[in-house]
Amino acid sequence: MDPRLTESTRCISRKWSGVELTLIASVVHGGRLVTRETNDHCVSTILESEVSFLKTRLNGTIQVGPNLGQTLLVPAGKRCASEWRGNGRILVASLSIDAETMADHLGQAQPIQSLVPKFYYQDSFLNHIIDYMRTLLSSNDDLSEMMGHTLSRAVCLHLGHGYGDPSAVLPSARGSRLNAQMSASLVDYIQENLRHRITLEDLAAVVNLSVTKLIPAFRTTFALTPAQYVIAQRLSLARRLLANSTLDITAVASEAGFADNSHLTRLFKRTYGLTPSEFGAKAGNRPGRQRKLRAQPKARN
Repeated sequence: MDPRLTESTRCISRKWSGVELTLIASVVHGGRLVTRETNDHCVSTILESEVSFLKTRLNGTIQVGPNLGQTLLVPAGKRCASEWRGNGRILVASLSIDAETMADHLGQAQPIQSLVPKFYYQDSFLNHIIDYMRTLLSSNDDLSEMMGHTLSRAVCLHLGHGYGDPSAVLPSARGSRLNAQMSASLVDYIQENLRHRITLEDLAAVVNLSVTKLIPAFRTTFALTPAQYVIAQRLSLARRLLANSTLDITAVASEAGFADNSHLTRLFKRTYGLTPSEFGAKAGNRPGRQRKLRAQPKARN
């Protein structure tokens, strides 16, 4: 990118499991030429544009102008040049996918280089993934980190199976099942660390697997992604605390490992149909009652 052709260019990015999302906001005056050729696969989607003209050259072919939300797929090693003309703001979401990491997710020994170049086309699945990833850009909690890794794997599988070399035989996205000892070790580790930060690297180390091998194996074994499983266990703990303690919502969120009480409230209501406060009131969680319940065992002694 040539920042001399723009009044301003602002980027924000984050990377998970070899897949990096970058949001690029630029203001064009007169024109802008963007060229790209890297060792990574690149998926770009135009989210907003006030510029009247766009011409793209990819793999020897030229195409003029996409609609908003359409996607450009540039395989690793291919050169792409896009020319913008006009005046106004542009917002582009770009995914850079490491070819070796993608091969690892797909169970291939060699980097996946043979994706089919695609001019601007509609891919609702990729649009949905990008939208979800955008919500994670500013989140630093462990659940967001795990979800980012899971979405990165989904991107790799989608591109490999949907846009890979038709002659290549790719394995199923379904992973191998964890054995009973590995499953039990993961369950114990998660239960013991619910209030602390849990990462995929931590979980992978427990069972001596790579993160890319852990994610599909975990889902095959538990029918949930690691992030979904941890959320379920934290919500279960929060529910027990709300029903059997006088802790306020902020304290419950902290004890159960949520980033804050708004994070707990949002997930709790989505799962149980009630806010934590509503659930506590319905369960009879009033300070006087709870103090009395706690005093009963001591009275019997």
